[in-house]
Amino acid sequence: MIAVTGSRALLEGVARFVRPGLPWVFELAPLSEKVLASLQTDPPDGVLAYLGNDSSMEIVKLLKTCVVNISGAVPKSHVPRVCVDSVAAGRLAAEHFLQRGFRHFAYVGYTIPAFSNERLDGFRQRLAEAGLGCDAFLAEVVLSYETRQRTGELDQAMREWLLALPPATALFAANDSLAWWVTEIAHVADVAIPEQLAVLGMDDAEFSTLSWPQLSTVVTPFEMIGYEAAKLLHQLVEGEVASAPAPDIRVMPTEIITRQSTDVLATPDAALALALRYIREHADDAGLRVEHVAAAAAINRRSLERRFQQLLQRSPLDEIRRARVERAKHLLKRPELSIEQIAESCGFSSRKWFSMAFKADTGMTPPEFRQSVAAMGGPRLSPLDRTR
Repeated sequence: MIAVTGSRALLEGVARFVRPGLPWVFELAPLSEKVLASLQTDPPDGVLAYLGNDSSMEIVKLLKTCVVNISGAVPKSHVPRVCVDSVAAGRLAAEHFLQRGFRHFAYVGYTIPAFSNERLDGFRQRLAEAGLGCDAFLAEVVLSYETRQRTGELDQAMREWLLALPPATALFAANDSLAWWVTEIAHVADVAIPEQLAVLGMDDAEFSTLSWPQLSTVVTPFEMIGYEAAKLLHQLVEGEVASAPAPDIRVMPTEIITRQSTDVLATPDAALALALRYIREHADDAGLRVEHVAAAAAINRRSLERRFQQLLQRSPLDEIRRARVERAKHLLKRPELSIEQIAESCGFSSRKWFSMAFKADTGMTPPEFRQSVAAMGGPRLSPLDRTR
């Protein structure tokens, strides 16, 4: 058994599946065409690999062994795959910004990797549902924080594009390397983050907290991907799952880590901004009512509800519930807290009302969410053989 490449969290997911007693022997090797070619002469029982380009996919065709791809960089192919649901990630990013009152949106990604286009698709889908659109900047070269493969021309093109964006734009980048690049160019262009440009990355890379301001990020559930990839590989080796048509399992992201780069409420309506801030600060108060929010914003309830509907397409009560559910998602990762304690800490009057509100927002009950995120190290899965 050989696992080619993998982040620490992904390998922990593989180990979690193997620990109950499977007699797997691992060989770790850096991903390269030379390594993949050597597997033709001495094939292992199975391979977990990050196959991110056409050449590696062609080599895999020659291997007489079971292979599971853990990359979303290429479109669905003949190789079984487990990867993050990038369309869901784009939708989650859009929802993050919509909840903060943004009306202008932008996306930075790549022209080639499939995951970049899928994240843009999901981002645009959710914005379209709110009657909004977004501008996009797609780089032809894949940028890396480590290698800094950039040119002066590319930096200049990004600078001009950023300066043309309207004030208070919410920008989603396909990964944290791109988000870091955006913040660097924004500083040079004197574009304030997050006041003029809110920036959200993806993957929660280790360098995300080194950026200034620190990067908010969509969390890629690497541990769950590793677990499900090892599970699928085991099923393929044992003949429990057919390799054709190739299974394509997507793991849904459910968490965004909010740091300084998106820590802002974007709305031209001062009263609405006050209302949103008041809800964020008092959502855990079980006695919080819409009347209290209206009083904090110094407007009457009818006017408050009208502004919420016009600018956010939801009611103040919906926003209170949403803020409570968001707090609950974080608390559910703490196994020492009971469901009842979390319900009370988040301002719900009972476990019943907490469960109803939580399921309406996430599609899962609190125990189901806790099991999928905390116990398994990742969120639930998209359907098998899902076509993008």
